[in-house]
Amino acid sequence: MSKQDSAADTNKQLIERLRGLSPEQRNLLLGQLKQRGINIDEASIFSESLTSDGTKTSRYPLTPSQLHVWLAQQKQPESNAYHIAFRWDITGEIDLKILQQAINRICMRHEALRLSFIIENGQTWQKINDKVTIEIQRYECYEEEINACLAEFVKQPFDLESAPLLRVCAIQSDSSKTNTTLAFIWHHLIADGASRGIFINELSQTYNALVSNQNHSIQSDTHYYSDYLEAYQDWLTSPELERHKHYWKNQLSQCPTPSLPFRQTKVDETDFNSLMINAEFPADLYQQINQLAREQKVTSFVILLAGFFLLLHRYGVGD
Repeated sequence: MSKQDSAADTNKQLIERLRGLSPEQRNLLLGQLKQRGINIDEASIFSESLTSDGTKTSRYPLTPSQLHVWLAQQKQPESNAYHIAFRWDITGEIDLKILQQAINRICMRHEALRLSFIIENGQTWQKINDKVTIEIQRYECYEEEINACLAEFVKQPFDLESAPLLRVCAIQSDSSKTNTTLAFIWHHLIADGASRGIFINELSQTYNALVSNQNHSIQSDTHYYSDYLEAYQDWLTSPELERHKHYWKNQLSQCPTPSLPFRQTKVDETDFNSLMINAEFPADLYQQINQLAREQKVTSFVILLAGFFLLLHRYGVGD
């Protein structure tokens, strides 16, 4: 065995041992290393998936929900229906260079923000790229033109094969050089609406730390995006999946076919035009929903979605 092969085998064994540590053991090890002035790339070590020859794999099959979105985007590549956009109005001066640095640090922290979607031999894969670079696009316009400028920024399509699938722009009006409107757009394939709060919170912490020259690091995740992908692929080939499938086939076979009161027939072309209806919940009902979500160990969104499905059942089937 050559020295190179021996080193590769040793590295493989070391990485496998590190990945076998519990979350508590990982945090203890990282703390001890940092005390000695040793900084390691946690994401690349703890989230690596090793192939049979000990090399790192960075691509995974799409989940069913991802495949649905990917196919819809392929059908209408210019559509921005799956763009998730949000704005952040900043009052006062902001260092865009440091902000850009903070955004790129967060992208290195979260594997999902480094995804691209490639096709190889007729198979679609999600690829976790080792590194991406976000550059903040800067615009200046009149105050009354900001919304129109944002709308144009949101409409720009993504190339799903090229990471990052995240864009950021900063808009300043000619009348106020100290107030800045930030716009963030990412594709729904890499993140959802609930991710916005996490992203903004981490961005605030990282930016403030960089501005004040503090040695700040966000607490490490115990699991990474690739961990969930690997667990999902394992579940697809497990007896547990067959048990679930058998259960639901048996349950649904006893359900009558729903007949919903549609007002119009289904058309082949989809334009994604839709309406939004806002509703306010009484405070006590809101608390009850959150309490039920905690008891069931799900999000409040899942509770509301279940309620919506019950409503469809009531309309389509009855009691």
